[in-house]
Parts: sequence; C-alpha cells; structure tokens
Amino acid sequence: MNPDLEIVECPKCHLKISKRRLRRHLKRDHNPEVELARKQAALAESRKKIEGEKIVKCPICSCLIKSKNLVRHGKLKHKLFPSQISGVNKFKSNREKESFWKSKLGPDIEDESNDVFSKGVVISGGAYGLGKNRKN
Repeated sequence: MNPDLEIVECPKCHLKISKRRLRRHLKRDHNPEVELARKQAALAESRKKIEGEKIVKCPICSCLIKSKNLVRHGKLKHKLFPSQISGVNKFKSNREKESFWKSKLGPDIEDESNDVFSKGVVISGGAYGLGKNRKN
C-alpha cells in the first residue's frame, strides 16, 4: 500500500483524509485567517438571526410581529412595497410617523375610528343576562 494513500485523521476537525492531502487541508481550512473569517461569518449569522426574532410594532396598524416578518406583513396586509415599509424606525414622533404614512398611502386613507359602533363588530350573546336563550 502506498504511504501517501494512507487515511489519517485531521488533528483539528477529525476529518478522515489521505496523508498527502492533509498538509493542503491544514493550510486551506485551518489557516488562522480562514478560522477568523469563519468565526466572524458565524457571529454575523447569529446576530442576524437574533435581530430577526425581535418583536416590533407595525408602523401602520400597530400589531406586534417579528422584525423578519415586517416586510411580508406590509406587503400582504397593507399592499406596500418593501421600499415603503423600510422606514420603520426613523421617526422621532407620532406626528412625523403619521404624516409619512399618509404620504405613502395617499390622502384617501381615513383615520381609523375608535368608536365601537362604527367598526361593525357583532357581539354574540343576549341582552341583560338572557344569554343565548332568546325565548324570553
């Protein structure tokens, strides 16, 4: 058997590799610069994942959603383009936020009323304690 074809284990990552390719493997995959770049990429990926899991408030309807889903929410619920929803955290006041969204959505969007009767909400149940039994 040729000694170069002998299978050995990498001392750093325990990969089974031929003896003649071990030196190239160590230079390419376990070089300190490569190791540093790999760790930085893993750190950036974990930061990105943590940022995506943060809960934010939709600037239009004020519902709570994950920041990674904010663009999709704006597209599906409010019919906005990603460029329109990207300006989420740039407002200093509510007045500035409202004027921005009115300019994006147009002047025909009405302010949402807080009146219970204008929403058309149907409340189930009877009046004055009758419950669902409406025979009385």
